[in-house]
Amino acid sequence: MLDRLLAGPGFLDARAFPEISFKSELLVWVPAGWRAVGRLQVKDAEHELACQLDVPPGDTRPGDPPRILIASSWVIDSRWVTSLRIPALGRRVVMTCSFSLEPDTCSLEPDM
Repeated sequence: MLDRLLAGPGFLDARAFPEISFKSELLVWVPAGWRAVGRLQVKDAEHELACQLDVPPGDTRPGDPPRILIASSWVIDSRWVTSLRIPALGRRVVMTCSFSLEPDTCSLEPDM
């Protein structure tokens, strides 16, 4: 139920705004790990944001292409996406995202 509420028109409005993007302007290593600082675009508005990046050890199996898994987490202000008060959420909303970077295997083939 919470997922529907967050994706619905009262919060993220995923039908009208299907994408959230982050453009990094700075990547730094700090004692606690990697941090990226940049601009988050959500609902056609940009906000400055810093996020934590975790790069756990890879789990590539023999014969599989190499890949890097990156998990990120950040905190957004709920006022960036809604003017409604949602009892299940505070003003600060923690969001997470993970993605995998893999080489383009087509570009690894020798030229003929």
